[in-house]
Amino acid sequence: MTATPGTSSLAERITWLERAAGVSDSRLVLLPVVSADVAAAGGEEGYAVELAGAIRAVRALGRTPIPVTDPAAELTSSALNDLVRAVAAENNAFVIDLAGEMLAQNSGTVPSTWFDGDALSAFGHGRAAARVLKDLGIYDQGSNSANSMVRPATSPSLTAPATLAAAGTVGTVDGPSGRVSVPGLAVGNSATAPVTIAVPADAEPGDVIRVAVNASAANQRQAIAPRVVEVAVAADAEPTATPKSTPTVTVTVTAPTPTVTTTTTVTPTVTLTPTTTVTPTATLTPTVTTTATSTATVHPTVTVTVAPTTKAPTTSPPTDAPVDLYLAPGFHRVNGRQWYTECEAYSRTIRCTTQIHGTQVNLVDGHYVSTTGWIFNNLTYAPLMTRSQWASNPLGYTGSWSAADGRRWRTECDTAITGSDASRSYTWSSHISSVQQADGTWRHFPDEGWVMNNMVRFRA
Repeated sequence: MTATPGTSSLAERITWLERAAGVSDSRLVLLPVVSADVAAAGGEEGYAVELAGAIRAVRALGRTPIPVTDPAAELTSSALNDLVRAVAAENNAFVIDLAGEMLAQNSGTVPSTWFDGDALSAFGHGRAAARVLKDLGIYDQGSNSANSMVRPATSPSLTAPATLAAAGTVGTVDGPSGRVSVPGLAVGNSATAPVTIAVPADAEPGDVIRVAVNASAANQRQAIAPRVVEVAVAADAEPTATPKSTPTVTVTVTAPTPTVTTTTTVTPTVTLTPTTTVTPTATLTPTVTTTATSTATVHPTVTVTVAPTTKAPTTSPPTDAPVDLYLAPGFHRVNGRQWYTECEAYSRTIRCTTQIHGTQVNLVDGHYVSTTGWIFNNLTYAPLMTRSQWASNPLGYTGSWSAADGRRWRTECDTAITGSDASRSYTWSSHISSVQQADGTWRHFPDEGWVMNNMVRFRA
């Protein structure tokens, strides 16, 4: 009941559940308070009537109904949640009281995992449901939903003493680390959070302040992989007792169109499958650009901009000549497909972003929708750094790990797929797969698996 396609009220959700009952083996049905459902019912009293009816309807299907209170509503008025509690009591229904337990966070009676975010209301319905099931001990870590649960939109976190104040938020986070919500993240727009880093009094020239950028876009649906930017403490021309400050740094995190999932590994000599598919939950690969000025300032500013969009390249005649399309900027035509690559300086090397022109399939309001355009394919790091210089980065050696957002990664090096002096990194992602049937039509279905994210080439 937390995600039912094409519905806008509690009554419609129940109708959908009754129709889907024959293909669903779920036994617990969560009934969280949704503000749109209250409005659709004509107000709180009407919603109470619909909730009571929903409890009876769920039981008639052989399921167990579990109403869930709304933490966000509790912050302004407890009337709605009191109504939910009363309806549940009248119908002998068990209640997951997220609102009441949110107010008792420090009582020791609430699982600490329920507060792994700025607020419970930031979970999103899917994430809240997963949290509940985890704490009940019945959450299947191998299920599809296990791969779509990411942290709420929080950014950035700092290892140096800092004061964070993002536009649209209230309160200040002080201390050696902190998080702040960046509101307004959604496909097609941007949000900016100015951050002031207070340099410790005992900082010496050459010391490094690490700024970790970790965010998610569109709540639980998309994730931006964390990136760390190192800012060096500059030295003045003459020694002084005043603590040194960091230069002004701009950190830009750009989330492109979700990572393309192809049915074959893409190389310049391999024929690609004609249709590529992605889902809104696919891994997004951000671009972090660091630019330091030559003038030191007392309170440097880090601006974090999250824009979950991909810039479409300007049309230009592609080249058919043999070329390393992953490292050669510009338009290319390889194996009958159009490609576009752009490169930029990154740390001590050059990082190139390659897009492919193709068709992606998204699940929108319960329907599969095909869109043709430029789609992110992968990142490639140029062979300007040796293998030893990559030794501290998991992208540079064989292994597997989990990122801060919970997404699983693995890297392989010097294999038949990567070639010598190279590595490839993959993320475990949920996506939409497509199969062409005998009659020529395409069948789309949810799937999951390892999806290539980037390649590293080592300098000999």
